[in-house]
Order: sequence, then C-alpha cells, then structure tokens
Amino acid sequence: HLALRREGYSFVNEATVTLPAEASADFDKVDFMKKNPIFQVLSNLIKQVVSYIATLDKMPESYSCYHLMLKLLHNCEKGEAVLNNLARYETSHLHSKANLLIDNIFEYLIPLRQLLGDQQSIEGLELFERQRIAAQLGLSDDQLDLYYNDSGQQANTSAMIAMMQQHSSLSKEIYFVGRSYFEVPEFCNDVGIAHEATRDSSSPFWFCDVGQLATLKKLMPKVSQGNMSQLKAVIIDITHNSSAQMLLNLKEVIKALHEQGVWVVLTCSTLKHEELGQDKYQFGRNVFIPPAGQTLVPTVLEELQKISQEAANPVIATFRHTVEAVVNEKMASPIVGLSRFGLFAGAKVEVDIPVPVAVDRSMHHPERTRGM
Repeated sequence: HLALRREGYSFVNEATVTLPAEASADFDKVDFMKKNPIFQVLSNLIKQVVSYIATLDKMPESYSCYHLMLKLLHNCEKGEAVLNNLARYETSHLHSKANLLIDNIFEYLIPLRQLLGDQQSIEGLELFERQRIAAQLGLSDDQLDLYYNDSGQQANTSAMIAMMQQHSSLSKEIYFVGRSYFEVPEFCNDVGIAHEATRDSSSPFWFCDVGQLATLKKLMPKVSQGNMSQLKAVIIDITHNSSAQMLLNLKEVIKALHEQGVWVVLTCSTLKHEELGQDKYQFGRNVFIPPAGQTLVPTVLEELQKISQEAANPVIATFRHTVEAVVNEKMASPIVGLSRFGLFAGAKVEVDIPVPVAVDRSMHHPERTRGM
C-alpha cells in the first residue's frame, strides 16, 4: 500500500481523495477544531490502525481479509483528508463525516482482527480497567473486583442480587436514594424485593443513581456517626458520569462507607459514554469495593465470574481494548483511560492534527470525494 500510494491517491478506487467544492478557509476555528474530541478520536484511531497493520508479517489467503483491509485503509485515507482540511469546511459537515469514518473504521477493524486470530482476552481487559478505576479512586487494584455484564440493567440487577446473597440473613428490601430509572424498581417487583415509597434509609441495601449523589452525600453524616448500623451495601449507578472527576467525588463517600463496614458497588452501562459514541455493543460493568477484611462469598463469586465470561466475549473484549488504546494515544499514563478523555472530563488529549494549508478564497474546487 505504501509503495502504491502517492500524495492524495487511493489505490482502493483508483481515484484522488479530495473534498467537496464548497471550501472556504476559516483559520480562526483551527485551534478549536484541533481540540474537538471527535477529531482527536479520528486521528488516534487512524494511528492505531496504521501501527497495527504495520506489525502484520503476512496476510492469510482470504478474500474476506483482503476486502476488510482495503475498506479499512480507504476509510483511513478519507479520515486523513478530513483532518488535513479542518479549516476549509463547515463544522457540522466535518463533524458528521468524522463520526461516519470512525464508525466505518471500527466496523472493518474488529472483524479483521477476528479473522486474523488477534482476539483480546477478557482477563487483559479486566486487568486494565481494574487498574485504571483503582488508580482514579486512590486504591490499589487488589482492593476491588471487576465483572462484566450483558447490559447496564444486568449490572444493576446482578449487583443487587449479589449483595443480598452476600448478606443472606438480612431482609430483601432496598432504599432508592432519590429517583432511579423505572427498570430498577420494576425488576424489584418481579423478584420480590421490597422497595415501596414507605421504605426509608433504614433498609440494609441502598441504590443510588449518580445523578442523585448530592442526596446521598446528605446522608453521609448519619452513616459516619454510626446511626446506620443496619446498612450493608450501597450500589451506585455511574452510567451517566464515569469520569475521573466523578470518581474523585466518590472517594470520600466510599471512605465513609468503608469505615462503617459497608460495601460499595459501582455499576454502569458502557454503551452510553465509554464506546466513543459508537453504541456498538450492549455491555455492563460492576466494580465491587469491599470494606477491609471482607470478600465475596464463593457462591456469589462463582456466579459473577460466569456472567462475566459470557458477557465479555472476544469480539467485545477486542473492541473495548481498541477503544482504550485510541484514547490513551499520547497520554502520560497507561492507566488513565477513558476518564481523562475530553468527552468525559475537562482534560483534553492533545494530538498532532496538521494545520491546513492556506486556501485561496477565489478559487473554485470542482473535485469531490467519492462518497464524501
């Protein structure tokens, strides 16, 4: 491919890769566009693809692999054309095009890696995410357990059941801290977990959506004073904000709960905010953080492991690994992960996006990209 390619040339369709005619230079927005997360993702994804293909010693004699490789490289070339012309076109056009290209690249990269036998393991994914989340919470990675689920809803329900089995001698009733999604109380109705409006914070199990964190914090003084001795576990759904800043806000809450011997479980659907907007796979995650000296009982541990193994199949594990690699490009620490990425926190990932060449506004550009 490198031997065949010359500037602006695509050997895939034997056509010059150009952009639409309605070009107009606007250098005032270059800095803004370079910091826009969607273009950072596209730039890093192209780098990952090129680096990955460069490591391949040989390709199997398979038309499917050849077809996927051509599609993959062609979309990377079109991505380069977008990144090299950030100042020339309307932001909305570039944004939608970048989204489409990211989706296309993932669409071809993941099956190519599967056909090449390059499957990531659940163990590697679990270790990486456990280290990242532990670092963000100021814990060592052996202070928490991480398991996967088929969805965010299963993450919530399996966390509730696990904690009730962990404390099987207690009544099966749960207190919702503030409001929660309707699916959660509906599940409680289905399996006979009491959660009526008359229930209060005297229940042994609490469930809190991260959007209700302020309400949970108001209850912390009572917990710290030992007035909630019946409390055994607090489940917090962090789906809508799993950023490093949010985990930092949870550190004091977790510490206060641990001092009273209370378990903390962080649940989430990674589909919402941890798939770079691609919405590829339904996938959930549980992070169990036990108080000192406590561990999951064998029956609970076995069930969670079974669910996790089935949920994180090689295709999903490979996709998640690729996402982590994309957002870690040019980052100082390998354990920072998604939470430092611009979509999820204030810190931006700086990538080398070329500054466009000046364009003569009087010129007409008749060339159009095929499919652009």
